[in-house]
Amino acid sequence: MVNIVNPTMQILLNKRSVEVPEGMSLQALAVSQDLDTKYVAIAVNMHVIKRDSWEQTLLKEGDCITIIGISKGG
Repeated sequence: MVNIVNPTMQILLNKRSVEVPEGMSLQALAVSQDLDTKYVAIAVNMHVIKRDSWEQTLLKEGDCITIIGISKGG
């Protein structure tokens, strides 16, 4: 069934199919996943996106998103 009021699209998020609103930004996705954005890197279709570009990066149907946690260590 197509939702005309709130259109959605399918993306892959860490190899898992997820339904998100059309036109969702990478920043909005990060917020929706409760990520601590200081300690993650996000790749869209195998290209790491700079954090300062997340708000302008709009997701598209079928995008493959990989969230990589960065850990402190020594």
